[in-house]
Amino acid sequence: MMRQMGKPVLAAVLLMTMAGAWTWVLWPAIPTPAATSLPPTPGASQPPVPRVRLERLGRSAAGVDANRLTDPFRRPHAGDGSASRPALPPASDTAPAVSAPEPPPWPRLELIGVAESQEGGRAALTAIVSGPAGVLHARPGDVLERVYRVERLDASGIDVRLLPEDRLFRLALRP
Repeated sequence: MMRQMGKPVLAAVLLMTMAGAWTWVLWPAIPTPAATSLPPTPGASQPPVPRVRLERLGRSAAGVDANRLTDPFRRPHAGDGSASRPALPPASDTAPAVSAPEPPPWPRLELIGVAESQEGGRAALTAIVSGPAGVLHARPGDVLERVYRVERLDASGIDVRLLPEDRLFRLALRP
């Protein structure tokens, strides 16, 4: 008959198993001292190391104060030379092209499923739709989000009509 293992022994065995699993999983990522001390091979290309010039970090290439160029909230002072900046070129006399107004952003719907139930001896399908108001259940003729009407429903998707624009489109199930 087998003797019962104590809790401390079981905890030690589980800890050692966990440490072994971590070592096995992380083995390629752990650098070994022998691999890090090898000199680079002559034919191997190494990426260039960028040079940082600490004396130039506070200035731009033209010698202009870098804070004035990068801080849009700093107010110009009279002594910093901002008054002598060239003025912006005058705006062109041509009016910008008038574009068509953007269509209103209708609520976005996504078909997440189709459920089938037995009602009166025949199968009835119900669309499960996700929208801004949450998850909705719909059948043909139902209005969703006050702007969509379910026209047709089958096992692969639903046909939905956008009422304000009288457009019909299909929401299909994702494979």
